[in-house]
Amino acid sequence: MENQYRIKRVYVNKKLTETEQKVWRLKLKSMVELTGIVSICLDDEVMFIEYNPILIQGNSIIKELKRINYPMRGSAQVSLYH
Repeated sequence: MENQYRIKRVYVNKKLTETEQKVWRLKLKSMVELTGIVSICLDDEVMFIEYNPILIQGNSIIKELKRINYPMRGSAQVSLYH
């Protein structure tokens, strides 16, 4: 069976310091508990969110990021997971 997970790439509007990354990782931890989100990887300029599109829509993830005031830049991109 082929893996159908997707990865959403979200760029930040400024480089995050190590301290800011730690703070955001704690805030984002609750998102992993949302149905359909498999994992979140946060770097200083980009965040990757692996999710199951059958259980959660990409728009829902973006809405949640906006709700918690995550510093996004532009729109998020979606890629197939391979």
